Amino acid sequence: MTKAGLPQGERGLQRRLKRDFLKKTHDFLAVCEPGFERLLADELTELFPEGEFPITTGGVSFSAPLPSMAKVNLKSRIAVRLLLRIAQCKVHSYPELFDRAKRLPWELYLGLKPACRLKISATSSRLHHTDNIAHTLKAAIAARLGSCGEGEIEIVGRVFQDTLTLSLNTSGAPLYQRGYRVLQATAPLRETTAAALLRLAGAPKIPVIFDPCCGSGTFLLEAADLVTGWPGRFRDFAYQKMSFYRNYYDKGGDVPTPHKLQLYGSDISAEVIATAAENFRRLQPAKHCTWQLQESDARKIHPPTKEAGLVISNLPYGKRLKAQEAFYRSLAQQLSLFHNWKILLLVPKAKVKWFPTLKTLLEFDNGGIRVVALGQGLPHLADRHYNNNSAP
Repeated sequence: MTKAGLPQGERGLQRRLKRDFLKKTHDFLAVCEPGFERLLADELTELFPEGEFPITTGGVSFSAPLPSMAKVNLKSRIAVRLLLRIAQCKVHSYPELFDRAKRLPWELYLGLKPACRLKISATSSRLHHTDNIAHTLKAAIAARLGSCGEGEIEIVGRVFQDTLTLSLNTSGAPLYQRGYRVLQATAPLRETTAAALLRLAGAPKIPVIFDPCCGSGTFLLEAADLVTGWPGRFRDFAYQKMSFYRNYYDKGGDVPTPHKLQLYGSDISAEVIATAAENFRRLQPAKHCTWQLQESDARKIHPPTKEAGLVISNLPYGKRLKAQEAFYRSLAQQLSLFHNWKILLLVPKAKVKWFPTLKTLLEFDNGGIRVVALGQGLPHLADRHYNNNSAP
């Protein structure tokens, strides 16, 4: 070790990582869209049956060994990113911030030639200028390690009520960027949002799924992927570039249980249907999953099979898609033909009145617009609990 307490060379760093870091239990926050915390906690409980997953606004926290980081990034369908907690401490001035940050073992997270970028937020605190906070943190890292350049590794810092929380973004790009949907239509739905709503509806155990306004196919693609593979298999993650990465944290392991699944999608735009079809070809669903897309008006839909299943759709709304009242009225009438089917529709809050027989499941913001998930034959999420003191 050097006088500063830093390991000498890469071998020294690897010895220290093995001794002090790789075998430890670490604290994580799986971040999700507000409103989906309970669904994410349920998903994480399936991945780690022995774990505990307290819910906070916009995420789920947990403690686990480091390999769990790879498992969540690869297999979670609802998390938007996974943060590895670095430290939490009180800060009241910039000298205090510098001093506390300089003491942190940055070499374990960034290596001996650090390069990173900082994403800072601050509310209800004496330190509130995010650029100054970022500059001070960067200076503290450089003071400890000799330098700190600009790089892809992201350090997330939040100062809330004079408490600084530092985390490492282990995901990199948001996890809704699966890597298979290269093409998208107007007003696409995020894959993580689609996956959360499919979980709420009971997928993948539903044998037939129909989206009458399928767009580029997000709901159907996510449903197909539930019986095909893990969502992260087409992409890389930020942690693979970090000093503590080990190749044995790979993408192997079990695969989803096969389920026969029939997927049907329609859209009034032939161009959009072609986009969805190309996305399906890129995804390459499993053989036991069949899909059929066609150009069709949602106001004239009928059940695509005699076997009941799930109707799920993100209906046209918002600034880019101006649906008329007549569309909602006609669609509501056609849905009466779907006897014994489950129904889950995403509807702008102002249009809920057109679906009086459907129950409100949850509300959330989608693309800056308040939307309501309406359902038939589906459970509520009324028992969500939050700890608003936690910070992403």
